[in-house]
Amino acid sequence: MPGPSRTPATGPTPLPAQPAIAGAGAAPTSGLDVASDASAADAQLFERLVATLMRTPSGRQVMQALQQTDVKVTFASDAQMRAEMGEPGQVALGIYDVRRNSIILHRDLAMQDASRGASILAHEGLHALDAARGVEELWHQQAVAAANRSSDPQATFDRASFLQMLIAETGAWMVEGQVLRELGASIPAGHHAFNPDGSQRSYEEVWQAFLAQMDHMVGNLVGHVMDTIDDRYTIAPVPLLSALIDGAISSRRDMTAGGARFRTFGMLIESAGHTIDSLTAIKKVIFEDQAATMAELCDALDADFCGYEGLRAKLLAAPKYGNDDPYADAVGQTLIDAFVATVARHAKAHAERQDTARMLFAPGVATFSCYIGIGEALGASPDGRLSGQPV
Repeated sequence: MPGPSRTPATGPTPLPAQPAIAGAGAAPTSGLDVASDASAADAQLFERLVATLMRTPSGRQVMQALQQTDVKVTFASDAQMRAEMGEPGQVALGIYDVRRNSIILHRDLAMQDASRGASILAHEGLHALDAARGVEELWHQQAVAAANRSSDPQATFDRASFLQMLIAETGAWMVEGQVLRELGASIPAGHHAFNPDGSQRSYEEVWQAFLAQMDHMVGNLVGHVMDTIDDRYTIAPVPLLSALIDGAISSRRDMTAGGARFRTFGMLIESAGHTIDSLTAIKKVIFEDQAATMAELCDALDADFCGYEGLRAKLLAAPKYGNDDPYADAVGQTLIDAFVATVARHAKAHAERQDTARMLFAPGVATFSCYIGIGEALGASPDGRLSGQPV
């Protein structure tokens, strides 16, 4: 998410009123603190994140509320954070441990990107505040219920509790995004589809890096869907769709509960237009016209094109998908074909499972109503779109 955002700051969901902190803009001296057994380096890292957070109105509001708690912050290695996540290939960037009343942050990420680390501290800090209302306990209860489902088919989620949990998580993400915007940050440089140093020497290298990232994301999602295949009906049944699939009516069970001949899950490319246009612009402007290097493009994206207006103009003038332009349409066709093949490859790995009804992963292109929300959390893109703009 780095790259200054041009989206006006509207402020996060209001937190409960708290006493004012002495010396606004200064790091707090009590309440939230680093763990007592932290190293000197971790203590300094904590102070850096707090100082970064205190530079923003939203961050100060969160810190003000956390001043009334005794939450402690610890830092963990990448391996430890992966272990905390408990899922192969997944790494947690931040966790609030309700049992220890402790926020655990990814040390390497926080050291490399203070803005991102501070925003995650705000995110997990909101969960710490939720703990006082019992919301965090719901996370634990739902996790236990999910674990018990394998041995107890009657184990179910409490819908009201789950909705309350979702509201809390949504609020945490809103505050995290708001802190990033107030810091003038968006997508971290390391999240570019290409190397953050812009070392690619050809469009083919960029394309292969993009394919690797897409493969990783699709694989994670397919795996997650299959791991939670029997949980979806508790929160999102689809009775109308189920009625159109053989078996659901006769079994009197929803498709998501395994009552139909097969289950479906839509694998959708969101913001396909910007993705195609971005790849097209990289291919045409950077490698064919050689108007800039990849390193310069990365710098322009991180700066939200401030100081790079000339390059942005050239990117905006590149061929665009959806205009009957053979150049851009060819890039789009290649992208869609690659996505469909990637989904099919990962779905096939689960096709032989005998413990559940068959799952059909249907690839498609749709952003639905998320144009604004996705754009707000997305940095500048190589097609010339500015950070925070809708997709």
